[in-house]
Amino acid sequence: MPRPSLLDASRYRTIFARNTRKVVVYITTGLALGFTALQVRDVTVVPVITGTASEVIWRGALIAYFWCWRFGCIRDTDIQELAYVSMPNKGQWPFRSYGIVGLLIAVAVVLVATQGSVFWFSIALTSFFILDHLGWRHLVAVLADEGEKSGTAFREKREYFALEKLRLVRQQIQGNWKWWRLGAGAMIVVIIDAFAFVPAFRSLVTAQVVAQKIGLPPGEAETFVYSVLVLSFVVVMEVWHYWIRLKTWISLDCLDELGESYILRRKPGTALHEV
Repeated sequence: MPRPSLLDASRYRTIFARNTRKVVVYITTGLALGFTALQVRDVTVVPVITGTASEVIWRGALIAYFWCWRFGCIRDTDIQELAYVSMPNKGQWPFRSYGIVGLLIAVAVVLVATQGSVFWFSIALTSFFILDHLGWRHLVAVLADEGEKSGTAFREKREYFALEKLRLVRQQIQGNWKWWRLGAGAMIVVIIDAFAFVPAFRSLVTAQVVAQKIGLPPGEAETFVYSVLVLSFVVVMEVWHYWIRLKTWISLDCLDELGESYILRRKPGTALHEV
């Protein structure tokens, strides 16, 4: 099979990025705006003043989660467009990608609908967490061949700045840090589910909070603990992800600046990074 020309490869890459960005922008913006509107429409300052901030924490955590998800997906699409030589399937999305996105939308809607219900929200959050990471593995599989082809092309042409950019982007998308983050998130989700589905564990934790004499009755203490757990999940998942994103963005900007004035050569006797 003949290899696509550089012009076709660039066009496919642009088409893929444009299609992906369009889907990401429309879906994530709609979800984030809709969820934000639903969550703040009946919030007052009373819970904050009285110290019963459970609902504020819960809603605020999810608002932050949706918006972080939105901006992160868009930015990730941008850097992938610039790093790869081409994209698979002539820049068109595979059918499975639409299926995964559709499932994520459905579960996100359930997250909105079940906010306030510890039992059903836990099921929705666990489902969203699993689907999100299945989508990640699907993305890695879709881009695997193009990543290898791009790395080979850059090495053959001795375009080492481009090769380093590709390495950074692939490290962000599929690096080992993703598995560590998955493990940390999974542990928090297990604790959240244990609190929701195991009455003995829920009672034990709630009793410890009530014993601190912070003025919360047992019923409100349960909601408070659950809200803090949800907030912890969002903070761990998104701060970790944005820290890696920030390192990648800064590194890519540095390479862009250096690439305008310098030529990068491989040091004799050193091996090239496999990307």
